[in-house]
Amino acid sequence: MIFNLKGQPVESNLVSYNDGLNYGRFQESLKNVHPFIIELKLSEFIKLLEPEYNSIMEDIRADDLQYNEDSDFKAVNYCSLRELINNSYYLNEIFKYFLDRFLFSKLFKTTSFKYVINATDSINVENETVHVYGRAFKTISS
Repeated sequence: MIFNLKGQPVESNLVSYNDGLNYGRFQESLKNVHPFIIELKLSEFIKLLEPEYNSIMEDIRADDLQYNEDSDFKAVNYCSLRELINNSYYLNEIFKYFLDRFLFSKLFKTTSFKYVINATDSINVENETVHVYGRAFKTISS
């Protein structure tokens, strides 16, 4: 896994993520917001997220059936994570709303950090490499 902030590699032990309700929100006065990219092998991505994906997908499927609802999962016929990779629109939607922080929790296990991931913007897969794009901020104390 490679974590780049402002185009520069950053050690993963210096990164954490916001798991609170204000994920995706930034204070207007915050000047130290920077774009990030996480790169990891597709096989690693699937290994890390497949259990959570399957569990969430089955829960959503049950809700869709019980309440006659339409979901992003239904739109892709409750496909596997491997199949979802081929549908960039729904991969983005499902990743940003259901999976991103599961991934972050597995990649960044630190209590002493300089950077906090606070927004997921997009995800894409190219040449067996997953790219996660978003925004992070530098902590005031660093």
